[in-house]
Amino acid sequence: MLRAYAAHPRHRTGPSARMAAVLLAGRLFEPDAYPDKGRVADWTEFSFPFWMTDLVSALDTITIILPGFTSEKTDHARDWLSGHQEPTGLFTGHLLRDRYHDLQLWFSIAACRVLSRMAG
Repeated sequence: MLRAYAAHPRHRTGPSARMAAVLLAGRLFEPDAYPDKGRVADWTEFSFPFWMTDLVSALDTITIILPGFTSEKTDHARDWLSGHQEPTGLFTGHLLRDRYHDLQLWFSIAACRVLSRMAG
C-alpha cells in the first residue's frame, strides 16, 4: 500500500506517507511479523516488477517519499546493494521467478535508480 502512496504525486508528500516511510526504513533487515516473510534473508530475495517487499522495493518507496532521507539502516542497505554490483554494472542477488533472461537487467535498473536517489 505504501508503494501506492509513493506513486501518487500529492499523497507521497503527506504526513502519513512520510511516517510510514520512516517506519519501513526502521524495519530494513529485520524479520517480518508475517510467518511467510519472517526471515532476515527475505530482504535480499528480489523480484521485478516488485511483488513482495525486498530491499530494493523498500528503498525505492522510501527514496521517492523521502528524498535525501538517511539512517543507519538505509546506509547499511545502500552498502549491501553497492557490494553486490558486478564490474559490468549489473547487480547480483537472489532473483525470484528468474525465468526471463533480462530480469537481472530490470532489477539492475531499479537498483541504479534507488542508488541514484540516495546519492542526492
